[in-house]
Amino acid sequence: MLRFCVTWSAGGTISRFDTTIRAPAIAHSRGCSEVTPIFAGRVTEAGALLLDTPLHFRAHLEKLREKRVEVTVRRERTQRSLDQNAYWHAVPVTLMAEYMGEEHMATHYALLGECFGYHWNEGFGRYIPNKGSSSTLTVEDFSHLIEWCPPWALAHHAVQVPLPNEVEVSP
Repeated sequence: MLRFCVTWSAGGTISRFDTTIRAPAIAHSRGCSEVTPIFAGRVTEAGALLLDTPLHFRAHLEKLREKRVEVTVRRERTQRSLDQNAYWHAVPVTLMAEYMGEEHMATHYALLGECFGYHWNEGFGRYIPNKGSSSTLTVEDFSHLIEWCPPWALAHHAVQVPLPNEVEVSP
């Protein structure tokens, strides 16, 4: 858990409150970050919106009383995290690229293919990775990739790839 300060602006009025969240990447080194709260929930079969934190939502609405607002409702995102991506490119891909003497991105795509498999692409006339871009991976898929790589690199290439908790990656 991380405790941090949130500020947001509504029609020229800046509101501020302290909150506790589970997202470690939001803290800002100079105090508060300007962020817009995101509220999660689900839509029932009848089409009603059930929020996970209705009291926090109500408190946020109170701060916006008599202000014009924008409302966006979309399917919840489960895209890979920035920390996962930073570790992936800084550690496993860099180490394997150096070992194989390949370009960074060529190694990245080769590792995606080795982990998730390949399929034949008529347009390219060659096999390409089933998961063509790490930016479309879910947190779960990226976690699998990160956990798969160190034992695979050691078994197939005798390359020791440190785990995320064994190294520090600077942004």
